[in-house]
Amino acid sequence: MTTKTRVEKAKETRARHLKELEGCKPDEPRQKKEALKYPVIFNEWECSGHQTFRVIADTYKGRILCSVRKYWLDDNEELQPGKGATIVYEDIDEIIKGLQKMKLWMEEHPKEE
Repeated sequence: MTTKTRVEKAKETRARHLKELEGCKPDEPRQKKEALKYPVIFNEWECSGHQTFRVIADTYKGRILCSVRKYWLDDNEELQPGKGATIVYEDIDEIIKGLQKMKLWMEEHPKEE
């Protein structure tokens, strides 16, 4: 009997989550449940082997919050939230403007090695 590594477990869990998200149109929010239920997962990708990045919308005390956060796999093979940022819906446009400016700047100033 072989024991799976944390990275293998993380990849299987991520594959299972992505399979649950299949069938969503690219321009629609990707979600696991019916429309208007939270959290809504808009994007998810693997990083650092056993961690997953997610861009999600969720609610807290009646407000819509947007998060970009790393998730890690616990001993029960469940994704748990880790480091990231959560912002209120009203600030999204300013965050996007800042990220677009940063991307242009980084393209004009490539990292020197």
